[in-house]
Amino acid sequence: MEKSLKELYEFYWEIKSAVALYEVRFNKIPADLLNEIRNTFDHVARCYVLHGMVSENPNIEAVTRHLVRARSHLERLHLDLYKLFILENIDQVHHFENQFEQDLATIRERPYPLPEVTRFQTWFHKERKTVNGIVASAKINESTQDSHDQKIELLANARDCQEEFIDRLYAEYGTIQPYIKEAAEIVKKDRNRYHIATYVVPVIIAILCLIVGTMLGRLF
Repeated sequence: MEKSLKELYEFYWEIKSAVALYEVRFNKIPADLLNEIRNTFDHVARCYVLHGMVSENPNIEAVTRHLVRARSHLERLHLDLYKLFILENIDQVHHFENQFEQDLATIRERPYPLPEVTRFQTWFHKERKTVNGIVASAKINESTQDSHDQKIELLANARDCQEEFIDRLYAEYGTIQPYIKEAAEIVKKDRNRYHIATYVVPVIIAILCLIVGTMLGRLF
């Protein structure tokens, strides 16, 4: 029993650092994670309080059962934690896409696309498809009979692939932002010239016609 309890605490200590990383990075701890932690130590407490784990006559069968259940809650916590990392990364990519669309809207009136933007979009869609495939495979594997460590290895690899993709995504985007900004300024100037031609020129012509008409009226 002591060995099982020691292994349980070591496993919790390993997961705790990942939970702390999630909290620091996203400034929150989801209720589902806290619930799994509470359930884990509820089973441990039952071993001590209800089944005399440290007494002279412990209920070995009951203690073993509760330690197994405590371990299962920690494993669920571990899996859920990595899936939450993955979901947060997916949200971050979606946020980037929304911002990118807003930036593209500023140059949509260009007569032809920027080659730098076209190359970036091609790279982005290809890499995102690859990463999403890795994530999907890891999620599908969770329902198999593989060991907990094997499932975690796949989920951790999926998370790492996402984060490498996100880091490169912003680095690559940083290289094309100057082109977008420059093109947006040109589009803005062209739009202003169009507005001048559309609204100001007719007014000027009308004024000139009025002046000419007035002068002709004086002559005749």
